[in-house]
Amino acid sequence: RAEKFDFGILGVPFDGGASYNPGARFAPSEIRASSRRIDKFNRLYNIALQRTGLTVVDLDDLTVTPYDLMKAHKQIQSAAEDLMQIGRLVVLGGDSTVVQPVLRAAHRVYNASVGPFAVVHFGASLGTGDSTWGHIPQEPAPLFWSLGEGLFDVRHSLHVGTRGTTSSSKVDLADQELGFATVPASSFEDLGVAGVVSKIRDRLERRDGTYMPCFIHLDLGVLDPAFAPGVGSPEIGGLSTRELQGVLAGMQSFATVLGAALVDVVPAGDASGITILAAANVANDLLNLVAKPATHRLARPELPDAPQDPK
Repeated sequence: RAEKFDFGILGVPFDGGASYNPGARFAPSEIRASSRRIDKFNRLYNIALQRTGLTVVDLDDLTVTPYDLMKAHKQIQSAAEDLMQIGRLVVLGGDSTVVQPVLRAAHRVYNASVGPFAVVHFGASLGTGDSTWGHIPQEPAPLFWSLGEGLFDVRHSLHVGTRGTTSSSKVDLADQELGFATVPASSFEDLGVAGVVSKIRDRLERRDGTYMPCFIHLDLGVLDPAFAPGVGSPEIGGLSTRELQGVLAGMQSFATVLGAALVDVVPAGDASGITILAAANVANDLLNLVAKPATHRLARPELPDAPQDPK
């Protein structure tokens, strides 16, 4: 256990809830290996964390049972809660089920000190189907079960990059009735990156003009298989790596990110290594976004490429 850190990377090698392609338990170590070529200064965030005086540590992989989902959830929540008492986390999954115990930990740690927070979910599927195979939490539904426990504020939460087929048209309707907003992948054609960032900004904005803190749940399946074939449930028509990086970077002007989970990376389906390369760089972006000081202003912040008002 680390005694002190500002920001930490925690691997959670669990895929016992995978509904399609298994193997995400091997992702944390592969992401670390690919991150060796990532240099110190991130142009998108204009920051080199190693030179800020902040303590950034690799917390290694959590020891978690591969056999029992409910026991694994307890182990993940306990460890994440202890670590969140010290600093903010970027979690490397693992399948999407690891998000629920991480959100439980975030709720217990941050609800008293920061207050309610939203979830900004990047993924192809909604993650809110009540259950596909039974009553226990399964990979397609981590946000449904988390919302049922009251772990986050759905009124300011949204999905980004959704697409593909579903079992019924009622799936989208049920998600809307739960209170989520959605920015489908097809929206990028008309809105562009800046327009999608604006949608996220508007969703997080509170009535007093400030912005609700958020947790980022990033399923790498949000990317098109051309950029990330090695994921749990590939869906065509997804985002490019440049679009995803642009949206994350665009959030830095207004978002207070309490933590993030990068999930659904399956190295066995990544013969060329481009999925792991994308995952390593996105993890680095998430770390910089979590660490970037947010600007709290009553005035709405301008997007990076928007013209500034003349003084």
